[in-house]
Amino acid sequence: MLFKKLTQDRNSKAVQKVNDGDERKLRRSDTLDTLDAALSFSDRSTPDVVDDVESDDGGSVAFTDKPDVYGQLHPVETPQLIAGKIVAFDAAVNNLPRKRRAALSQAVEECPELLTEKFKLQFLRCDCFNVQLAAKRYGKYWERRLEVFGPDKAFLPLTPEGALKDDAVALSVGLLTLTGTKDSSGRNIMVADPTKQQFDKYSTQSMIRTVWYMVHLALEDEETQKQGLVYIVDLSKASLSLLDKELVRVAALSVTGCIPVRLSGIHGLYPPAVFWVIYPVVKVLLGERLRKRAKFHSGSKKKVLAELAKYGLDSTKLPKLIGGELEV
Repeated sequence: MLFKKLTQDRNSKAVQKVNDGDERKLRRSDTLDTLDAALSFSDRSTPDVVDDVESDDGGSVAFTDKPDVYGQLHPVETPQLIAGKIVAFDAAVNNLPRKRRAALSQAVEECPELLTEKFKLQFLRCDCFNVQLAAKRYGKYWERRLEVFGPDKAFLPLTPEGALKDDAVALSVGLLTLTGTKDSSGRNIMVADPTKQQFDKYSTQSMIRTVWYMVHLALEDEETQKQGLVYIVDLSKASLSLLDKELVRVAALSVTGCIPVRLSGIHGLYPPAVFWVIYPVVKVLLGERLRKRAKFHSGSKKKVLAELAKYGLDSTKLPKLIGGELEV
């Protein structure tokens, strides 16, 4: 009997050890997946500086003398530069392969009023006035917009009354919020709250359209077009149950080399303890450029807010959700 009891105790401890190990693996998996969601919105195809832009079509480009807090340099715009680049951009778009121009050709027919020079300028700004990169992005943009919205809505204005007329519920959830404030460089600030997701209330496709709308809303601001967008996500409640992988996948495809937005700064707040165990690996995977943009902040509320303030994000510009003073 004693031997049987000892055996049972050993087996029970062994099972508990396995279960504890599985739980740790699950927490690590949750953290990696949530981190991937936060970083997937970073457009890896948009350079900090286009090194060969001087030899690109439409004239040379001068850049700011010093990098900003995220290590980026920004083009110095002049009317002459913009005029020359727009002409070169149109020529480059016309020279895209026919397959790449298919969706764009539909846009020319269906919504020519949307294809303004002001709209084209967003693509040039996103790619630091590299005409060839901007033209490729423009073609890919219309391909992806047609996929996301379908032929009945793709060529309507991206407004709640237009292309998002059937997405009122997803729009109202508040997964993504523009704070209505800017950092010290004039960038719009977008905050993500994963806990706001309500999977039973809307389709993933509806939320993807909402992501498109929110990014375009941020891009209505000219300084955000020039300086980029700041994206903040609260990782304190990181959980696999809150992660819509299809939403992350399609949203990442939409932003990468497609929507003309430069994600200048990405801030992950209050990551769980297991994150710091895997952080050395994460740093290597991010690469040098993304390491400059992606920042992770943990500790007390006071410490996190002090770190954000170094990036021009003081508490008066941040919502209460993440420890700031704003009612959003």
